[in-house]
This record gives sequence, C-alpha cells and structure tokens, in this order.
Amino acid sequence: GANTWRGGLSWHGNDFQAYSLAASGIPTSKRDNITPSTRRHLGAYGEWERVWTPHWDTRLGLRADQIKTNSAPVTALGMAPNAVTLADQAKFNAANRALTDNNWDMVLQTRFKASDTLTYTAGIARKMQSPSLLQRYLWSPANASAGMADGRTYLGNLALRPEVADTIDLGADWRGTGWRIAPSAYYSRVHDYIQGTPIARKDAAGLPVLQYNNVQAELYGLDMNWALALGMPQDVGLDGVVSYVRGKRTDLADNLYRIAPLRATTNLRYAAGPWSANLQWVLAARQAKVSAYNGEKPTGGYGVLNLHGTWQASSSLQLTAGLNNLFDKNYADALSGVNRVSGGDLPVGDRIPGAGRSVFVGLNVSL
Repeated sequence: GANTWRGGLSWHGNDFQAYSLAASGIPTSKRDNITPSTRRHLGAYGEWERVWTPHWDTRLGLRADQIKTNSAPVTALGMAPNAVTLADQAKFNAANRALTDNNWDMVLQTRFKASDTLTYTAGIARKMQSPSLLQRYLWSPANASAGMADGRTYLGNLALRPEVADTIDLGADWRGTGWRIAPSAYYSRVHDYIQGTPIARKDAAGLPVLQYNNVQAELYGLDMNWALALGMPQDVGLDGVVSYVRGKRTDLADNLYRIAPLRATTNLRYAAGPWSANLQWVLAARQAKVSAYNGEKPTGGYGVLNLHGTWQASSSLQLTAGLNNLFDKNYADALSGVNRVSGGDLPVGDRIPGAGRSVFVGLNVSL
C-alpha cells in the first residue's frame, strides 16, 4: 500500500478591544468592556495516510498548539462607577492575565469500501479548544457587554481551562442508480465544557449574571445527507440534510444551554438547459430539552418554504433570483437572539423572529 505524509505550521494573531460610550459622547463616560487584549496561536501538525488496499485506507493526524492570551488593566470605568464595579476592576487588575494553554489534538479515521455501492467510515478523535478572549477577559457584567444576544449578562473567568472533547463517529454511504443516503452518528464526551452558569449576582434586569465556567457535558447526534432522482426526462430530483444533536450536562441533571433542535432541509430541484430552480423546505422541530439551570425557555417548531432560480445566460454570465419565506411565516429560531429593547413591537425577553418574505436578485459575471 501507499503511504502519504503531510505536515505544517500555522500562526494566528487576534487583537481585540471593546468599549462603550454614553450617547452624549462625553469622554468621561467611556467604559472598558474588553480592555486591549491579544491572542497568539502557534500550531504544528502532522498527518499520515495509509492505503492498505484499493478498498481500505486509514488516516492518523496529530496537532499541537500553544495559545497565549493577555489583557491590559482596566482604566475606564464610565461615569460614577459603584463599589461593585470598583471591586471588579481591582480584582481583575491584580490577577495574572498573561495565560498560556498547551493543547493537542488527535484524529484516527478509517474507511472501508465494501462494494461499489456501500462505504463504511469510523473514527475517534480528541480535540482541545481554549477559551475565547470574551470568555476570559469580560471583567465586569454590564448591559453594554451582554454579548451573547440571549438577553442575559455575562462575566468572564480567568480560571477557565480549555475544553477537551473525546469523540467517536460511525458513518456509511449507500448509493445506487438515482439515489444516495449517507448517515453519520457520533458521541462526544466533553471535559471542561465552557458555558455561562448563573451566580448569586444579579444584572440590571434582576436576572442572575451568567459567568463562564467549566462544566462536564456530553453531546451525541446524527447527520444524514440523501438524494433521489425522480427519473423524469428533465433533471428533476430531491435531496436533503437531516441534523439532530442532543446535549446534556453530566455533572448535574440538566440539558446544555442553547442547543439546536432537530432540523431538516429538503430540496426539489429542476434543471433544463440554462435554467434551474429549487423549491426548498426548511423544518425545525420544537425544542423542549432546554437548560433549566440557565432559565432557558422552550421554543416551537416551524417550517419555511424558499424558491430560488438561476439562468445561465452564457459561460460568463449568470442571473439568480429568489423568494425566501414564500408564505411569510412568522417564526423564531431556537438559537435566535432575545429582544432587550423596550418600547417596540416585540416585548422584552421574546425571541427575535426570523425574516419575513423577502426577494433577491443577483448577477454573477466571470472574467
């Protein structure tokens, strides 16, 4: 069999700062939400691929990363800071903010082609992910630094550890004349999963502040792609994607916060010469498995139809047009933001609805 070796180095830098200013623009109203912060990510990886037979191959990958983060001391507190804010500043400025994570990842995958119509895949992986600058360096909770679009106020945590996810996945790809189905199932145990959890402190709305903390979790689910040709004279067919994920905390009896419900997308496609069209049906189930610990509310399911079309005028000119949310369905996605602004049509605390009926036209030119 043939061996293939790959390797490389990577570097990524991120500099971030965020502050708020009163509408009056008075300089003394400036408040540091995130002081000037840096993230430097240096990585090295290696990969070995072995083709054992024309029907069986294996891939092993290893990666090592060093992530260094730092943040400047807090100096701007806004107008008339209270004693709690001053205490937050003193605690943050006195802490060690120069932090280093040494992470490593591993993936082992194998693929076996049982026949011309059936292929199996299996894999195990370990993945580490360091906290973001926001999760570490959000030094004091405030309305201006809520940040997660969920109507809650967050506080960072300098003691956060990197997440460690151990995952196993199994998949298959069946195909025949005019059809294909490819399911993939996975299970992941996550040590030190990072999630905002309520603390005794209250925000301006009277809700518990959510501080980023390490918890223990598991996630499992299924993704499936499928396609079916309808056998008509023109190119007409169906295809789609189904995704399901279940997230639980394992350190207490609760669900993970902000997990998407069961979703499915189905496309009815048509093509004839330079013309093509796609009628798309997007479905989302009700999400009732919500985090009681975080006060998360259940959301209802919905279905939305979209219609898109394309005309390939020439090899270099393409016209596209579409109508999204064909029947102007009123819905709110389980992961959409929460309204925090009073005085409008949407009550404070309600999920922001999805876009109503919209039309678009596009022109693509290739030179």
